[in-house]
Amino acid sequence: MNDYLLRYQEWLEKSVGWVREDLESLKYLPSRDFEAQLRERFGVLADFGTGGIRQIVRAGTNGLNDPWVTRIALGLAQMAKSAVIAYDTRNRSRYFALLAARTLAAQGVKVFLFDEPAPTPVLSFAIRRMKAQSGMVITASHNKPAYNGIKVYDHRGVQMIPRQIEALKSHIEAFGFFENVPETFAYNLLGEEIKTEYLQEVCRENAPYDQRDGRKQVILYTPLHGTGGAYIPPLLDQFGFDCRIVEMQSRPDPAFPTVAYPNPEDPEAFKMAITQAKGMHPMPEMIMATDPDADRIGVYLLENASYRPLNGNEIGLLLTDFLVRAVPTNLLGTEDRAWVLFKTIVTSDSVKPYATKNGIQVIETLTGFKFLGDQIETLSDKNQAFLAAYEESYGFLHGDHARDKDAISTALLLGLLLRNAGNAKRMIDRLREIYQMFGFYKDSAMSFEVEGTAGLRQIEGFMKELRAVKPDRLFSLPVEVVKDYAADPDPQWKADVFLIRFYSGMKAIFRPSGTEPKLKIYLSAVGETEEESNRRFHTLKTEINRVTSEMMASLTESDSFSKNRMKGE
Repeated sequence: MNDYLLRYQEWLEKSVGWVREDLESLKYLPSRDFEAQLRERFGVLADFGTGGIRQIVRAGTNGLNDPWVTRIALGLAQMAKSAVIAYDTRNRSRYFALLAARTLAAQGVKVFLFDEPAPTPVLSFAIRRMKAQSGMVITASHNKPAYNGIKVYDHRGVQMIPRQIEALKSHIEAFGFFENVPETFAYNLLGEEIKTEYLQEVCRENAPYDQRDGRKQVILYTPLHGTGGAYIPPLLDQFGFDCRIVEMQSRPDPAFPTVAYPNPEDPEAFKMAITQAKGMHPMPEMIMATDPDADRIGVYLLENASYRPLNGNEIGLLLTDFLVRAVPTNLLGTEDRAWVLFKTIVTSDSVKPYATKNGIQVIETLTGFKFLGDQIETLSDKNQAFLAAYEESYGFLHGDHARDKDAISTALLLGLLLRNAGNAKRMIDRLREIYQMFGFYKDSAMSFEVEGTAGLRQIEGFMKELRAVKPDRLFSLPVEVVKDYAADPDPQWKADVFLIRFYSGMKAIFRPSGTEPKLKIYLSAVGETEEESNRRFHTLKTEINRVTSEMMASLTESDSFSKNRMKGE
């Protein structure tokens, strides 16, 4: 505890502004709570995960604050001499972006700073358009309101992969938390022009799929108080759709007052939109929602006067099918130029038999769209053509305009798919047709949420125990294959991920979340019929719940597990 107290006192002495005020407020806590806060804030260093560095906005080494933003910018300045900086609508996003811009500019870096909140995929586009050497976006994506974060990009518009992050961290570690940075405002602002260029490029890429028939289909959209509201409605309107907005969720607001969790993966985020849709005449065929930085998109489809959600795997499969069937003849692959589809290992295998049937190569990566973006770039020197990339967590990319998942261009592509199908029910029918041809896949993720550094240590203990005990002794289901990615000799595949494949096409993948304090478990089952698939999935889920609960109960580091819960996502 003395070490934590010394760090606290150093931060209190050297901090200014809101950071100092936050530290001062801790003094008024009861002694037990004060000590707990010291452990929480100074017992751990915030670190980069699957989607950059994300933490609660607060003072301390385990938070996102001015010293951390300055330190990261100083590290990036050692690797790049030009950078684009964007920010979303979260608490202190613009403030942190300005701080990063001033810090980089003071180090002689040529900085391009967006003059208003911008989606993450637009940052990726801008890096490529401006030929910058790096980029940074201030966002915590879909995390809860208390969080913010930083994603860092290379010259390709790809979020930095582990070897690049390690290099960045080595530069960051050369600086302390309280470096003297000269005040400077020598940076360039990016405004309406870059937004226009981005939208023009998305329109150009999707124009071949535009088959207008005179109808003006209604789509209801909510940006969940994020950045998508300035991009998606005008884009859909330009392509002849009647895009209606959930007005109460259209205004940017860092508190996200109408949702507990601004995540389009969460059904709760669609409640307000569905209520509005049911009061419309006619009811819209499709409802869309995007997260605060507009890289993830969720979709609900009208079926029999109610709304059916599509999960991320279904969105990816339907859009892949649309691209394959609707691709213009002059863009078709040949023997010398094959289509390639990218997906992560936790994304459903449902697309694999479909791809085989249609002559498409599937390339898998670790979890995180940065790995997909990195692999897309490797096609540039090969006789292969990029078709699409997607992940189960509601991220999709088609086209060459960006190298990160893009909810804006995906919203347009979903609209074009709806127009092509005629109505939402036919989209659902097409999904069933694909399953009938290639097998019924049922995929879902479960999460075990924890709190604080103690909870993260519990997840570490779980993963350690999972690796220490042979799966045949843990599970009653027959085990076919076990793969521990942490033991993979290839650095490209080394990760804290553990896969168990059971007989009869069932599998489970365990990994700590790289963006939130939770353990994630990805479940998958396949059958020749929907009933068989559901039955196998239920068996798998029951078994995973049993084993996980028993293992969690055996961990005795603290009693906080009793306060947590397993839940389906």
